[in-house]
Formats: sequence, C-alpha cells, structure tokens
Amino acid sequence: MKKIILFLIVLVNIGFSQSILKQNSDRSPYNVVWDSPSQDFTGSMPIGNGDIGLNIWVEKNGDVLFLIGKTDAFDENSTLLKLGRIRVRFTPNPFSTNTFFRQTLHLNQSEISIQEGQWLNIRIWIDANHPVIHVETTGQQQYQQEVFLETWRDTIKIMKDTQVGDLFKNLNGPDPYTTPVYPDQYEKSKNQLLWYHHNQKPLNDGYEINLKLQGLDDFLPQKIHPLVNRIFSAVVEGENFIAENEKKLVSVKKNNKFKFSIYALTRHPATVAEWKNKLDNIIRSYQQIKPEDARKNHLNWWKNFWNRS
Repeated sequence: MKKIILFLIVLVNIGFSQSILKQNSDRSPYNVVWDSPSQDFTGSMPIGNGDIGLNIWVEKNGDVLFLIGKTDAFDENSTLLKLGRIRVRFTPNPFSTNTFFRQTLHLNQSEISIQEGQWLNIRIWIDANHPVIHVETTGQQQYQQEVFLETWRDTIKIMKDTQVGDLFKNLNGPDPYTTPVYPDQYEKSKNQLLWYHHNQKPLNDGYEINLKLQGLDDFLPQKIHPLVNRIFSAVVEGENFIAENEKKLVSVKKNNKFKFSIYALTRHPATVAEWKNKLDNIIRSYQQIKPEDARKNHLNWWKNFWNRS
C-alpha cells in the first residue's frame, strides 16, 4: 500500500512540474552571464545548432574569437577537426575609454550577445535551420572591423600525441605508424575567405589496415571509403568587406553597423569543384531568404524546442 501511495505522489508531482514548465517556457532566468573577458579558449562559451558549434570568448584587448566545429569534419585519421578559428577586431578599441564588459548566453534565442565598453554590441548566432553563422555588430560610433581566419594546418605535420579518434592509436604501447596531419587549402578571392580540407588517401591508410586486421579484406572494394575525398570547411563573407589576403577581411570604410556570415559545408565523396559548387548553391539559396524571415524561423525553432518537454 505504501508503494502505491508513493507511486501516486510521484505521478502527481511529475504532472504538476510538467504543467509549470508548459506554462512557463521562458529560460532567460537561466542565461549564463560573464562580466569579464577570458584569458584564452579555456574560458570560452559554447553555442550550436546541432551540426555547427562555436566556442566563443573575448580577449582583454577587445578581440572576439571563436573556434568553429562541425559534427562531420573528420580528417584522414578519423580525427574530428575544428574548421578553424575566427578573430574579429575593432578600431578604435571599445575598451580604450571604458572597460565595461558583459557576455551573455541567451537560452531562449540560442545566441550570444557581447557588450564591450559603452558603445559596441555584438550578437552571434547559428541559424537553427541552415548551416550559417551570423556575426552582427552595432556601435554608437563609427568603427573599422577586421576578420581574421586563424588556422594551424598550413603544412604536413606529424602528431606527437595522438588522439582517441586516431585510427592508429595504441593504448598498450607505441603507435604502429606515425600520424600525419595534412594542410588545408586556401583560395584567393576579392571579397571572401574560403578554405577547405580535402582528405587524400594516406600512405598508411588506417581504415584499410584495420579492416584487414579483422579479416574483412573482401569488404574493401564494395563500399565507399568513409574518409577519402571527404571535403569540409567554410567561407566567410559580408557586405562592405573586402579580402586583404586569403586570411583577412577588412571593412571597406568605417561604419556603426557590420554583419558577416560563415557558411559551412561537408561533402563526401566529392571533388573540390563539387564542394565549391554546392557551397555556392547554399549561399545563393540562403540569400534569397529575407533576413527577418530567417531570424523569425530560427526563433520559432528554438521556441518549439523549449516547449517540447
């Protein structure tokens, strides 16, 4: 009898809790708020849309930085890579006259807002329905904006400390083969930053070696290789920005409002031409959507998400 009564009490409490949550889906009381910049990436704030993820932080010099992750960006070694790091710089420095700082993760809207000094406001969000990152800044005074692409895969490097995703990782001794990390490719453009990682077939192919060790040699020619010819990364572009070089965008002139977007894509298997063509189609298609409609659809998606339980 005691068990039955306890069970009924639990059911009543669950129903009561669900009723409260249904009536109040506002998550703003649980927003995460920081009142000082970070030392480095270890003080980053995450945001994502289920496919693309960012780790965002602000340095003491006023630069905004974020690492870009994507759920299917696996390289030749089956290691899940970051696409790269973006640095956004403002001139004049918003901290030059006032050191006020506030960085907020808004749960209802799935966005991060940053206020630097008393005149600069930044909003970063990833469209819930499209593979697009938006960085929007507004200021009470005119400023210059620079956008830097910072990558570390510029040459072939041998990983000294292999990772769990490495196909050659040996937990009981030395790895049987070295693990080379291959460079990204960059394309010069007048008004874009475009880079990509194109997986090639390595000399010692961990995927094939592991299948052979399991006696699955006959499986090899029957299936598409899950890593070779996988291409992933992104393009950065924005109105009133030009490319100073393959890793830097600069605003054409000073203004009090700027916006740039990052379009991310993974294709497999694909050629570089196919990847670029698909990326161009995504950009053209997305730009046909009115910005206010894209924003409205994004907010509706997250509203429905929070109302699901």
